[in-house]
Parts: sequence; C-alpha cells; structure tokens
Amino acid sequence: MAAMTELSALQSAIEAPHTEGEGEDLFVKLARLRNAAEAAGEGEVLAALDELRPKLRRQLSRPSLAAKVHMVWRLLLTLIVTIWGCMALLLFTPLRLTHPLLRPLGVPNGLLPLDVLELAWAHLVLRAAGVRVRVEGEGAGRWSGIPHGVIVYNHASNLDPFILFVACGGHRAPKFVGKKVLFAVPIFGWMSLALGQVPINRGDPKKSIATMNERVAAIMSRWSRSVAVSPEGTRTKDGHLVLPFKKGVFHLSQQMQAPILPLAIHGAFDLWPPSRLFTGVGEITVRALEAQPPLPPLPEAEAHASGTAATDEARMRLQRTYVDHFSKQRDKPAPYTFGHMAEDALYVGVAVVAFAALKSGCWLLLAAAGFSTESLAVLFAITTVSITFLVHHYL
Repeated sequence: MAAMTELSALQSAIEAPHTEGEGEDLFVKLARLRNAAEAAGEGEVLAALDELRPKLRRQLSRPSLAAKVHMVWRLLLTLIVTIWGCMALLLFTPLRLTHPLLRPLGVPNGLLPLDVLELAWAHLVLRAAGVRVRVEGEGAGRWSGIPHGVIVYNHASNLDPFILFVACGGHRAPKFVGKKVLFAVPIFGWMSLALGQVPINRGDPKKSIATMNERVAAIMSRWSRSVAVSPEGTRTKDGHLVLPFKKGVFHLSQQMQAPILPLAIHGAFDLWPPSRLFTGVGEITVRALEAQPPLPPLPEAEAHASGTAATDEARMRLQRTYVDHFSKQRDKPAPYTFGHMAEDALYVGVAVVAFAALKSGCWLLLAAAGFSTESLAVLFAITTVSITFLVHHYL
C-alpha cells in the first residue's frame, strides 16, 4: 500500500512540468522506489515505474550549425586516428610476448609496453574527438590495495571504453568485455582480439556467463588483470542509469572472488546523446567509488546457477551505490577552451605525422617483399571472412 501511494505521488510529479534538475531528482526517487519494489517482489509497481521512465528522458539543446560542422570534422579526424591507431597496435602486438618477461622484473600492468601504447592511443582518440577527462579524488588509485577486480561503469557514450582506460590506465590497464559482433569488425575487431579483450554473446545469457568466467579466469588469475564491463549491459538512451543491472557482473565477481570496482562517469551523455551524430567538446569527470567485496563462493554444484538471492542483493546494492552517488554529484561537462584545442591539435598533428611515417615504412617493406595492392586486397578479404567466421562460430 505504501509503495502504491509513493508511486501515485511520483506519477503526479513526473507528469507535471519540471526543470531538468527536478527531472534528475525525480529519477532518483523512481530508482529508489524501483529498488525497494524489486526487493519486495512487487511486480505491479515495477511495471508501472518502467512505464513512467520514458517521461524522464533528458532533453538536451541542439548544436548550432557551426558546432555541427566542427562535429563532422572531429568525427572524420577521430575515425582516421582510430583506424590508424588500430593498425599500429596490430603491428606492435608481438610486444605482448615481452610482458611475461617484464612482470618478474617488477613492471606492473599499465606500464608494460603494449599497455603504454594502448593508453597513448586512447588519449589520442579522445583528443581528436575534443573530449578531456578529469579524474577527481584518487581515481583508480582508491583501489591501490586491491590487485585486480571487476571494474564497472555507467555506460553513457560510445567513448566510454577510451574514457575508462584513460582514467585507469596508469593503475590497471583493464581488459574489456564486449559484444562479440564488435570483434568481427575489420581492423578494430582484429586489434581487440590481439590485445586480449573478451567477446561475449549477449543473446545467450548462460553462454555469456560461462564465457566470461572461463576467459576472465585466465586474465585475472594468471596475469592479475582487472576486467571492465558495464553492468547496465547497454548504453543509456535517456541519460539515466539503465535499471535493473545485469547479473553477469556479479556472477563473475563471485566466481573469481574478485571485488567490484565502480567508476562513475559524469557528462559523457551530455556530450554524446544517442540522437547526435558525434560527441560535443568538453571535459568530463570520472570518480572511483567504494569497492564492493565479492559474495562468498558458491558450492561447486551451484557454480553455474542463473541467480541467487545473494546475487540479487549485491546487484541492488550496487544500484543503490550509483543512485546515491548521482543524487549528490551531478557534474556537467566543463568548457573546452582554446588552449585545450591548441594542445590537442598539436598532439594529434604529431601523432598523424608519426602514423604517416609508419605507414610509408610498412608500404616500402611490403613492396620489397613482393606484395602488390591487389594481393594485399585479397589477403584483407580472406582475413575478414576468416575472423568473422571464427567470431561467430567459435567465440
């Protein structure tokens, strides 16, 4: 009865005219009421809340014509540095062979050769896009006493993996869990596979959980790497947390006995809502939240169970953590200054010259080896078909 009374009051407030700030307050109330209703098993209230949610969609102002022209330029530049960066990382993939040799010498994750190159590439992509990242507080250093864990983040834009890697790179250099269809994308997908990212089939929850457990086990136990995944399972369409969180993150944490390490990304949705071609310019804020310890290990017979009451409680606890954080911290993107633009232009310009020199050198070596443009095109086509088949049938 109390829940229905709160629901009725919330519905009236949502349907009345309200400002953007009031809308965010209303979503906090909706999220907290949803959590309570889920814990109490009140399906009718949950259904009503999910119907109300679309009315809280954040409305952002449309960019000006000049901003749109700048957006298209930055999109093209970002595509160029992304593709060239992927090709460079593929070329330097053999550096991974040095990692097992460097770890015994005390070189940590994040400072290994390929980690350094990947971090530089992430910085480059964000600079080309006109996006700055400000890490407040200790950042990932807040978890300095934790060797590895499952890093989770609120998924607000397509740049989130780059943002997260920049925020964590010097401390963690995490591997990412992503939809396996992305791994079939030529060059980008090949680079992701070569760097050891983890593809999962989200259309098959049981298989995806088994895949995560198996592949992440090797990453965490053998190399003490953290793994990053969004508990929302998809990018937000309305600027608010996607609820409820998926259970796979919590199964993974429990199976691996690894803590959940939450990161809160502020301002990414404001810069790149789903309705916009590309991101706007600005500085976003990232904060590390308190680590959540793993649940006690399940008995072996229950190791592949689809869910438990304890898992649901851990999931709702993380939901509360994020809702409480965003109710207090509502950072908007900071301005992108002329100084930022000049610095980023210099950074990207130097990188483009380096990429061009690398490309020219590779072409000369391939020509000396007897490869023609036609033979390279055939090799590219064969590689694309082969890796696509591998991803869809064996990963």
